[in-house]
Amino acid sequence: MPGIEIDPNREDPEVRCRQLNVRVGTKTAATPRRSLCLTSDPHSEAHALSSNRSITSINELPREIDKDLLDQIDGDQDQQEAFGRNIRYRFAGIDTTTDITVFILTYNNKGQHPANRQPSEVEVEYLCGLLDHPYNDIWVPPRVPGLSGRAYIEYLREFYEQVDSNRKVAYAGLIPHIMRLEIRLLTELYQDHEVNYFIVDFDGRHPLDLYLNVREIAQMIDTIERETGSTCFLHAINVPMTKGRWATQVVPAKDIPVFAMGFNCFGSSHIRRTLPPEVAEKLKSKSKRPFRVFNRHDYGYYRSDTPGLKGMAAETEPTVFSLADFTNGLTGTEVNSLEKLLNVERHGLEAKELRKRLVDKESIGKYIRAKKQMPEIYQRKIFKLKKPAT
Repeated sequence: MPGIEIDPNREDPEVRCRQLNVRVGTKTAATPRRSLCLTSDPHSEAHALSSNRSITSINELPREIDKDLLDQIDGDQDQQEAFGRNIRYRFAGIDTTTDITVFILTYNNKGQHPANRQPSEVEVEYLCGLLDHPYNDIWVPPRVPGLSGRAYIEYLREFYEQVDSNRKVAYAGLIPHIMRLEIRLLTELYQDHEVNYFIVDFDGRHPLDLYLNVREIAQMIDTIERETGSTCFLHAINVPMTKGRWATQVVPAKDIPVFAMGFNCFGSSHIRRTLPPEVAEKLKSKSKRPFRVFNRHDYGYYRSDTPGLKGMAAETEPTVFSLADFTNGLTGTEVNSLEKLLNVERHGLEAKELRKRLVDKESIGKYIRAKKQMPEIYQRKIFKLKKPAT
């Protein structure tokens, strides 16, 4: 068994939004929930938003590993200690007794090859060694960018063999960014290992843009729940913040609808993009630049110079970040950081609102229909994902 208890509370009859309680050891979290990125940077989401306890509970710790570093960590005591210190520093000020933490490792072994290869048995063993950390509550197979679906299957089989040979640990299933039809190949594997917690990698793409993959995942989860009788948990990772052309004053949210698409939790994108030199240089400048603000009331991302934005996006409860934090003299990088933290906090508050409405047996379908900035095409996609009647 994976060592994760998932208790269902209520599911909306029109959309795939449901309130679940997840327990790992002594730690629990009520969902829907916005997960928070945890790095050693004091401005990372988990650190910066730790005082808002209504939105904390699940942390993602991202870390990139290549084969050279993996070999060094395994064969060099100093490297092992340095890696451990890096992890430990990230948890300064974090409540490790209550918050569930999931290590999200990305492994690259392509070296001089054009693409990553299926990790060998030894590589998988070393990767499991990195997951075996007292602050990691759930073992998640490290993502291997660009690996084909069939190569992923063999890699995952080896991963769960390693898990079985270790002491009892809580573990999850990884649904990588692969072709839609390849997702079906994962069903039997995860049924065999009784997996009930799934990490879905959107790889920096918006869930609504990967609608066909989401539909395939929903069907897979329905099959597993029907065959096993257990409730499954969906945790989306690498979901990017909604952006848009600056000429457009308001753009519809493509991230927050993930809750109505059957996901119980989602976190920010950890995918690194190489910026053009001119863009990187511009981010150092203190010239005033626009940013976008998520408005929970209509699910739109508004440009910062929108008239009346302060009142439009006002919150009724205290928040860590507000529009008042965007003072003059900030660099582009500092504006980017504040923009993300402000919007992540509002994602967390919206998750709290959904939890409350589900517990109070209010219609989430009706609530979604009232979001004026959500286009009809988005709503059709969401409502088409409705769970089939049994």
